Amino acid sequence: MRPSRLAPILVTVAMLAAAPGASAQEMQHATHTPPKPAARRIEVPSGAVGIALPDLGVEIVAVRLTAAGGMLDLRYRVLDPAKAKPLMDPAVPISLSDPGTGTELQIPVDEQIGALRQSGSGIRPGQVLANLFSNPGHVVKKGGKINLRLGDLEVVGLTVEG
Repeated sequence: MRPSRLAPILVTVAMLAAAPGASAQEMQHATHTPPKPAARRIEVPSGAVGIALPDLGVEIVAVRLTAAGGMLDLRYRVLDPAKAKPLMDPAVPISLSDPGTGTELQIPVDEQIGALRQSGSGIRPGQVLANLFSNPGHVVKKGGKINLRLGDLEVVGLTVEG
């Protein structure tokens, strides 16, 4: 990403991190109606690192707390660009959820730069990409388990790093 495009993202992340808690409106949005059950479900073995998802053409590198715990950073490595296209498609819904509280975490949308989600068509094998998700009220904690939802696929049991 070019430095000129990175500056607004950093400003947005800093503003989100400065807010110690979420507003009632953010919490309502975050805990909106639960999604319908996924058509495909992948269970992650406990303690797994570098989780390959051949159906998606990616390997989950990490899910980390960032912005003073106000956001989650999902990092993934592209293995097969053709299969990884849904991750880059803004029309395909993506979210994280905390199974303990039922909270669904969304990708924030900034008025100036749009969604904090990687998009585009120029992906290549080995490239590491990221999506940022809001963590209103700091519901998800280090060591917690979360689920990734992409379209009709759900990846269950990802561990959040600090």
